[in-house]
Amino acid sequence: PATSAIESVDLRSLPYLGFGLKGNPSQVKLEIVDAQGRKASVQFTGIRLDQEQRWAISLLPFEAYGIDLSHVQALYFIVEGQNQTGSLQIYRLP
Repeated sequence: PATSAIESVDLRSLPYLGFGLKGNPSQVKLEIVDAQGRKASVQFTGIRLDQEQRWAISLLPFEAYGIDLSHVQALYFIVEGQNQTGSLQIYRLP
């Protein structure tokens, strides 16, 4: 069967998204985009180069902002600001 050019995933069964971040930027934005192009984001602050910082992000606020969690097409980790250099390590937590 043919698949669509951009697929989506159903995140409704997850109680949270768990991530570990480590790197140069002191803050990073996580943006979730659904199949309708709606976007919502959350900021991570306190990221350190020497130690992984961990977060468990509830998906309920994303749903409250109108994100269709049954059809999520993208998760973006965005480092904002001009002339940002360095590294960012992203770990998925169970």
